[in-house]
Amino acid sequence: MKKTIFTVALMVVTCMAFAQKEFIESKSLVGIWQQAQANQSNDGQIKLIKTPVYKVLNTDNTYVLFSIGSNDLTTNVSHWGTYKITSDSTFTESVTRHYTSPALDKSESQMRFKLLDENALLMEYYNDANKKWIPELWIRVTPLKPLNNVN
Repeated sequence: MKKTIFTVALMVVTCMAFAQKEFIESKSLVGIWQQAQANQSNDGQIKLIKTPVYKVLNTDNTYVLFSIGSNDLTTNVSHWGTYKITSDSTFTESVTRHYTSPALDKSESQMRFKLLDENALLMEYYNDANKKWIPELWIRVTPLKPLNNVN
């Protein structure tokens, strides 16, 4: 029951975010981001593969990370919380609840970021176990383009 209520609440918040022009037309971290990976083929060409992992960074400094199952299309929230931009290339994520790693509940992560362009984001988090920064590539989810130039 709690999962259903949380899912409905998440959908309402996401719909409200979509209704905000500032959210949709953002050129900053605010927006819906889909994680991607660069894969190199045998012939040396690099292809961008989008994963079913999404991060929503809201205008009120809350965020949620969720994924969509490839087989059954089940949507699962991994974690959620708040974020605070600390410089033009860093921010802090404060995890409120981490469903996949409960030990990370109420933890903070220092993040580095660079907007490669208005729709591509390189984000890094520090992995204490490996003692290194782990890069992630995110692509902004943009509105559908109108068909036949209809506005």
